[in-house]
Formats: sequence, C-alpha cells, structure tokens
Amino acid sequence: MKETVQKYIHTMKDFWLGRTRKQKISILASIFFVFAVAGLTAIFSTKPSLVPLYSNLTPAETGTIKQSLDARGIKSEITDDGKTIMVPE
Repeated sequence: MKETVQKYIHTMKDFWLGRTRKQKISILASIFFVFAVAGLTAIFSTKPSLVPLYSNLTPAETGTIKQSLDARGIKSEITDDGKTIMVPE
C-alpha cells in the first residue's frame, strides 16, 4: 500500500516538474475556476427563492406582520423601502 502511494506521488511530482511555468499557471487557474464555479453553484442553489407575501403596506402594517412571521419562525425580508414583505416560496 505504501509503495503504491509513493509511486503515485512520484508520478504526480514528475508530471508537475515536467510542466512549464505557463502550464502550471493554467492548471492552477483551471482548478481554481472549477472550485469557484462549484462554490457559487452551491451558494446560489441553496438560497431560497423569495416571493412577495404582502405589498403596498404602511410601516405599521409591515412591522406587525414581520413580528408575527418572526414569532412563527418564518424567514422573511422587508423590501421596497418597507412596503413589501418577502417569504420563501
């Protein structure tokens, strides 16, 4: 097992040392790009889609509804200068 791992490490080391500086930069940039795309995909795919629950509200109505939603544990956002309450779809 140890010999197999050492052989693999030696192969990878030889591969890396055989690359030019430009190739090394390209490989590292490609790896970074793949991880960045994967990370952004994970972030945006797990972000809940929000839809308006109520709109054209007064500040007093917005506050009352927001308190009620918070008390029930429902995530919500106030948008449109406090006139709209958004909740997960």
